[in-house]
Amino acid sequence: MKNFDFKKVLPKAVTVLLCAFFVGGVIWGIDSVLNMEGTLVAYEAARSLSARPQTQPEILAYLNRSIAKAIEEKPKMTSSTNCDLLGFSFRSAEKPLLSGAAEYAVKSLEQRVEDSARLIFADFGEGFTGKVAPLQLGARDLGSAECRCEYYVCGVCGGENDGRPAECPECGSKGTWQERYRDEYTITLCLADGSEAVARNFTLRTPREIATLIRGGAAGFFTCGEPELRCRDAEIIARVNRLTDQLISLSFQKKTDISLNLRFTGDFASIGVVPAAVSAEDTRTLDFTWPGLVLSEHELSIAPKKTAALHASLNCSDPSDAAVRWSVSDESIAVVDSEGYVKAGKKSGRATVTASFDFQGKTYTDSCEIFVKTSVEGLKLSRRRLTMRPGETAGLETRISPRKATVQTVKWYSSDSAVAQVDRNGKVTAAAPGTAEVYAVSDDGYFKATCVIEVKP
Repeated sequence: MKNFDFKKVLPKAVTVLLCAFFVGGVIWGIDSVLNMEGTLVAYEAARSLSARPQTQPEILAYLNRSIAKAIEEKPKMTSSTNCDLLGFSFRSAEKPLLSGAAEYAVKSLEQRVEDSARLIFADFGEGFTGKVAPLQLGARDLGSAECRCEYYVCGVCGGENDGRPAECPECGSKGTWQERYRDEYTITLCLADGSEAVARNFTLRTPREIATLIRGGAAGFFTCGEPELRCRDAEIIARVNRLTDQLISLSFQKKTDISLNLRFTGDFASIGVVPAAVSAEDTRTLDFTWPGLVLSEHELSIAPKKTAALHASLNCSDPSDAAVRWSVSDESIAVVDSEGYVKAGKKSGRATVTASFDFQGKTYTDSCEIFVKTSVEGLKLSRRRLTMRPGETAGLETRISPRKATVQTVKWYSSDSAVAQVDRNGKVTAAAPGTAEVYAVSDDGYFKATCVIEVKP
């Protein structure tokens, strides 16, 4: 009888054990996929404070109300100017020389325009009467007006797009776009070319100012007289918080075509007078910051006896000196300390934590709904596939994990009720031949599990 060789058997035993773990992992993974466990996030758009304006007069009236609100309530305001040179051309046979003279001077025009801009600033409560006013636009001044807040999310990869193309540019999926709504309106007013409203609403530079800016970069190469100016493609673009009607930003954008004669001097005097054309786009933007308080979370789930932190962000003159007060609606559910740390109690329930602070005679608040509960972590169905005939019924049961999860309820759906119907208790009724998916979604966590129903003739 041969002796047992432990050294030879051990490697084989380890190999068998690893294979068993591998096969078990594959089976577990397949089971998870077949159960289609995951989350299905419910979407509900926040409600606007004012109805969304649709027509040109409605859009203009809404924007002017938002501007008037800012003038009255005096948030902080800053301004900025940006200039982009779109093109430069001239008519002369001396192009090599001009490349080293005129173009050199024009290249720095953008920076000179921005540096010479008349910027305005107002701190919280100072106001800006006389610096900002409602728009002076008539029906004939507008070429078009648009108010948007919608965008689209791909249901497969989660990619976002302002439009709704035939297929997702990120993953190539078709027909999966889901409409969503941002918390702000983007309003675009396009003014008709030649409208006198441009002079009433835009900060325009005079021909003398433009000539001074161009001569300022001439470096002795040339001089010029006052140019002819033509404004076009003027737009007013505003962003307004649709939940509060508070103005976020107001931009005045236009293109200017400049026609002038450059008279070359010094070493370049032989070039003489050269007609030139410059096109530039400039944008003047007013940004508004409103006093307020925003919490880092507005809904928070905490397991019993656990702790979570809330952070309060303040908009005011000196946030470091502002005292934030914390309170909770039901201390038997949770308590909150002076730093925003929330500690859940022993029992499940719901409470509201509120933070507040005072600034310039007003109190600003924000709240977070606290749910003390054992959260759902997964959902499975008793069957992954059912074969039925028209008129037959079958019951599906859910298994929520962990078993001690506070919320045990689900909602039932059918992808095609003409093939298979399901009631709120998970009872499936076969209606007609075909294939449909019946799935349950947990009320807590929005976990989803699916059963494929095949109805045969």
